[in-house]
Amino acid sequence: MRQAPNVSTVFVKVEQLHLDILNPRFSEGDFQNQEEAIVALCRDEQVLELAKDIGKLNSINPLAMIGAINDASYAQNSGEHGYVVVDGNRRLCALKLLTNPSLAPAESQDLFEKISKDWAPIEEVPIVLFSDRKTAEIWLIRTHEGERKGIGRKDWNAEQIQRHSGSKKNALGLAILDYAQRNGMITRKQRSRKITTTQRYLSRESLREALGITGIEEGRVLTDRTAESFHSGLGKFIADLIQGDKVNSRVGNNTKAIDEYAHELAQSFPVSRERVDSAPITTPNPVASPKTPKHKTSRSVSKAPQIRHLKEIADPLPPDKYLKLASLYSFLCGSKLQETTVPLFTVGVWTFIECLSAAHQRPPGTSFYAHYTRRKIQTLLDCNKHEANGISQALLSLERSGNMTKHHRASANFDRFQLVSDMQCLEPLIIAICKLLNDSQT
Repeated sequence: MRQAPNVSTVFVKVEQLHLDILNPRFSEGDFQNQEEAIVALCRDEQVLELAKDIGKLNSINPLAMIGAINDASYAQNSGEHGYVVVDGNRRLCALKLLTNPSLAPAESQDLFEKISKDWAPIEEVPIVLFSDRKTAEIWLIRTHEGERKGIGRKDWNAEQIQRHSGSKKNALGLAILDYAQRNGMITRKQRSRKITTTQRYLSRESLREALGITGIEEGRVLTDRTAESFHSGLGKFIADLIQGDKVNSRVGNNTKAIDEYAHELAQSFPVSRERVDSAPITTPNPVASPKTPKHKTSRSVSKAPQIRHLKEIADPLPPDKYLKLASLYSFLCGSKLQETTVPLFTVGVWTFIECLSAAHQRPPGTSFYAHYTRRKIQTLLDCNKHEANGISQALLSLERSGNMTKHHRASANFDRFQLVSDMQCLEPLIIAICKLLNDSQT
């Protein structure tokens, strides 16, 4: 390796290395001796914690060598070469106190004694030897004075630390941002410094529920939504994150604000829980040019889904008795859903459920979601609370999407997979109602 001019690498004894009393870490002016420098470092620079880590690893960081210059005064007094450490004073202080705890300030000598109990002293270390302070100065600037437009040391940001360390703290936020970038929702530049905000919002159950996130497994997000439904909701969240008005770092620990946003998000993109079994959404590493996403879930999803036709629903609704219901059901099951026809089918499904519930004695002015309470659903289907909750959420999803599509001048439901999924979830309830209607006619 070619070294910088006036720089060499040598091995020296630790006892030959001396703390730099001109170190910028010292804030109280010049120190007169090594003892005063040790006191200042122990008090202000967390030397004890560093010593614990060095003692545990029995090594100083091999990726960061100590930098030093010749100490002429030491050589004159001892007859041996001595060196002043211009970079690495904390490490040197920790090494000296591990080897000789009596050098530590009185109040911390016992602590250094304890951590040095099993310490195998490091007697010799490699150093980068500079010819003088001026030669060392240009490298100290690049090491300690920040990025300086790219010429200095650039620390990892929160997202890069998470990717390397793999801690659980920001794991979900990182997985979501990876997925979003891979699928063209956000660019590498746009996601910069967004992981903390993303994780803060995702830490709230209300937002995870709105997006359909059920957990994370080996870096992959788990969802109980269809791929298209998950993609739609997440796209809105990421867009708000980029814009910064509704999703931003200013929210801090205001959980109420996040919950309110989650409620708004759920209304903007009406989706229901428990539509499919929880399945992983793969979150590959980001790429420079996002490609068309390929979603893999626990069951395949056709490109053009269709509301399935069931005899258990059609047969109890003969046209001679229930012409409107029979016609609506025949229309809804008659063709596959294309993106351009989803609003029409949404209104059709809403009308079908509205008419069916009216035939089942729904009081005028009461919505079908309010009419079919969870307790009533449990009674009709003889099911548990978990199953009733899923059906109730599907009713709410259809009520919201239907009302929005019917009444708003521009907003409409275009999520065809969610519409089909909601209808599938409601099939047991629809079959039970049809059976009751049929029984009442016989």
